[in-house]
Amino acid sequence: MPFWIFSFSYEWQPFGDCMAQNAGHKRPKQEQIAPYFGNFAWYLNFSLYGLTTICKIHYIWEASLTNLLIRGGLARGKKMANSPTLIADRITAAMGSMTTSEKRAARMLLARYPAIGLESVTAFAEQAEVSAPTVLRFITKLGFGGYPDFRRALRDEIDESRKFPLTRPRSENLDAGSDFGNELLEVVRATLAELDTSLVEQVIDLFSDERRTVNILGGDLTTTVAGHLLYHLRKMRRSVFELPVMVQERSDRLIDLGKKDILVLFDVRRYQEDVVTTARIAAQRGCTIVLFTDQWMSEAAEVATHVFRAKIETSSPWDSLLGLTTIVETIARELDSRLWSVVRPRLEAVERYKLNLLGQKEADLSSERDR
Repeated sequence: MPFWIFSFSYEWQPFGDCMAQNAGHKRPKQEQIAPYFGNFAWYLNFSLYGLTTICKIHYIWEASLTNLLIRGGLARGKKMANSPTLIADRITAAMGSMTTSEKRAARMLLARYPAIGLESVTAFAEQAEVSAPTVLRFITKLGFGGYPDFRRALRDEIDESRKFPLTRPRSENLDAGSDFGNELLEVVRATLAELDTSLVEQVIDLFSDERRTVNILGGDLTTTVAGHLLYHLRKMRRSVFELPVMVQERSDRLIDLGKKDILVLFDVRRYQEDVVTTARIAAQRGCTIVLFTDQWMSEAAEVATHVFRAKIETSSPWDSLLGLTTIVETIARELDSRLWSVVRPRLEAVERYKLNLLGQKEADLSSERDR
């Protein structure tokens, strides 16, 4: 019985725009590709060979496609909102293929994002201490046709970061039980897919060190999730404080902060100038700064030591805090796991004091614990 015989060659490639740009480059690592959809995709080329190879092709492609659909929220028949790949994500994906000079340009862009990208190629190169051709090669590796395309994309991101409920469109005929529910699930999935576990470990190390104070400040929208972190840290360790919202009171507290202190900030679009300024003052005083922000990144990232980025956008005109809450609860869980031998007696003592303050007997706590 006659049959067609095929074979293939393949490369590992990032999904999306990077696939076209990186064709022919060496295989990138998984952490470089994670910002696109958290796993690998196969890039296949077919040629004449043998029947067994056909089965392998179908098996590999089906597995990759299924993974892509599940992670993208399409497996349930729902369409994801079209959102362009952010420049910061492109940098993460392409970092492994960059030269030392190109990496210097990348780090400068992330450190002074987005301001430096709006300057001329020459000014960008001077500040990054590289040549202008290096900057142009760096921009090309991000998938842009040239510096004007890069600046246009950067301006689009800035416009997105300035949106708020009065300027965002209202969605009609949205099923709150399924469509919007899937969008919220995607906020959590996308945030976790991009969460750097090594960054979590570094912050856990900071929060575990009780020689340092932890000072937390939220913004207008993020005050609730900042309070969520404050609650957990106060249960697990001492010297955890909330920075005052009132500027005068906050300045009185900032003057006492120094190299042994940690400042935790929450700042998402529309970014608050007082929060960014607080970060800069604390950095000048030598504080370690942990920033929780959105995919476009607050300017406080310029001076932050550790930066967590969460997805916040859905079809709702109101940004979601689920991504930030997911990161906070991940940190709380890992911190509890590491410090439980210390946390348990602390919590037991807190409960005893609480009962004493309420005029109840400690025996009530013992009987409750025995149950």
